[in-house]
Amino acid sequence: MEAGFTAAGVAIRPSKLGLKERDPKTWRQSLLSLWRRHQHKPAVQQLYQSKLLIAQALLAQFIAEHPQGRLPVTFDTW
Repeated sequence: MEAGFTAAGVAIRPSKLGLKERDPKTWRQSLLSLWRRHQHKPAVQQLYQSKLLIAQALLAQFIAEHPQGRLPVTFDTW
């Protein structure tokens, strides 16, 4: 994701780069947080897809394939 952010023109703070070696778990959380803030950009959308975005895409595909169906659908924060 780091290379993808750079290619998409999203800057990563230099202070966060050290987390890669010191604290990989926090580094991952930092990258995901950066993704959340910039996920509206098409280049960033291609880097990572959350489970929610995958579910939305699958649902849109299902609805397109079955236009006659009128099933209730809901998403929650889980």
